[in-house]
Amino acid sequence: MKQNKTLLIDGLLVIVLLMVVGYAAFATQLNINGTATITSNWDVHISSIDVDPEGTVGTATNDDGVTKVNEEDSLTANFGTNLLSPGDSITYKITVVNEGTLPAKLEKITFDQKNTGGDEPSENLTQEQLLTNPIVYTYSDIQENDVLPPTIGTVTFKVTVTYNNAIQTQPTAQQLKSNLTMTLQYVENKS
Repeated sequence: MKQNKTLLIDGLLVIVLLMVVGYAAFATQLNINGTATITSNWDVHISSIDVDPEGTVGTATNDDGVTKVNEEDSLTANFGTNLLSPGDSITYKITVVNEGTLPAKLEKITFDQKNTGGDEPSENLTQEQLLTNPIVYTYSDIQENDVLPPTIGTVTFKVTVTYNNAIQTQPTAQQLKSNLTMTLQYVENKS
């Protein structure tokens, strides 16, 4: 019987020892540490504005001092154009580049035209004045919702400024020069 008691005590000690080891294993705290870094960046801008050598008609000239990318907003460009006769026109090639890591979508393209010639002060033209303005503009090869892929995605499009052939009265000195401002509004393409 003494031998049975010893076996029973030894068995109970083994069971208690296993319980202590099991409890210690479950009570150990597991720590997992990690670091995550987001390295995306947004860099969409107009990289160049050039006069298309094949797009100048008549006596149209470019005002180099006006035609440039806006220093405060790299998605805004100004075009300074001098047109002397009906039918004169000049075409600009504009290149937009996406050097960031996020795809960009052209949400909106807007134009603001101001007359700048003569001694009269510049003023924004109303929609009615734009329809009868001797200087009109068009653009091609770009449209809203176009997607510009990341990492050196580029798009080149054209803006043409033309002396309106529909004008039936002699324009004023102020109307013979135009300062056209174009603004591109890009947003992240999430689709």
